[in-house]
Amino acid sequence: MHGSSREQGTTLFCDPHTWQPYEDQFAFLSGVRRLRPIEVDALVKRYGQIDAGPSTTGRLPAKHRKGALGVAPQRVRARLGAMPAISTDGLPAPLIAALKHQAAFHNPEFYRRQSMRYSTFATPRFVHCFDDSDPDWLRLPRGLAEQAEHLIAAAGGAIEITTTVPDHDPIAVRFTGELTNVQTEAVTAMAKHLTGVLMAPPGAGKTVMACALIARHQVPTAIIVNRAELLDQWKDRLTMFLDLDGAPRVRARTSGTESSMSSCCSPLPTATPTHRYWTRTAWSSSTNVTRSVLRPPRPPSVR
Repeated sequence: MHGSSREQGTTLFCDPHTWQPYEDQFAFLSGVRRLRPIEVDALVKRYGQIDAGPSTTGRLPAKHRKGALGVAPQRVRARLGAMPAISTDGLPAPLIAALKHQAAFHNPEFYRRQSMRYSTFATPRFVHCFDDSDPDWLRLPRGLAEQAEHLIAAAGGAIEITTTVPDHDPIAVRFTGELTNVQTEAVTAMAKHLTGVLMAPPGAGKTVMACALIARHQVPTAIIVNRAELLDQWKDRLTMFLDLDGAPRVRARTSGTESSMSSCCSPLPTATPTHRYWTRTAWSSSTNVTRSVLRPPRPPSVR
């Protein structure tokens, strides 16, 4: 109810049916009845939680309206490599947009700068994890392969995946530590899936559980970290909890230099600090560890 704004007609209460401003703004406000607590509770139950700003996901709802995604071809080609690549040939625009929405999320840095009234120039509102540089293929994070398959099925199509992931020779490693009951349960659960994220509080032994998964799968492993301290921690834990006798030594790479420890497990730092706003998952042709360990993908050549 700022006086100058009222004079300019930019801040006014309007009739919701006609959108005409009330002639006497203060008279209208004086006649507004305050809601009782029971009425507020009824409104909350009616409308539910309303997400806004960084709390929103920007994704489509789980169940789509019939025809909202368009009509997909009966067979949609896809390649499983470092990132699943889906052929866009014949895909309707709404379906492509839905696939991109699955691989995008709000950038917390943008909202932090905005709340502090800093410049948001060159700070994107959304973080995009998809790659659409090739007009014929849309590449998504590997963890979204299942969601992409469901979206294509909702549009009436069926995805046909061909893997380009090479098979590696097994490595001779043995886990020498002892897991707690909770850690054993977590390792067993993660070993059943092709992709996943291990979330646990500090001190829960995520690095130890990752070493146990490396020993269980016995495949070359890339470990992605974003700080030099974590790089040193991983090198210590690998030599402490894994028996590397008979396996090539570990390699640790920092700032373009390489120190020899073992080629079966390679701790690697991220390139720039901006990676902390991106999903900290690196996909390669071997098992990947970023405070989590994933089983190497080896699906049949075509399904």
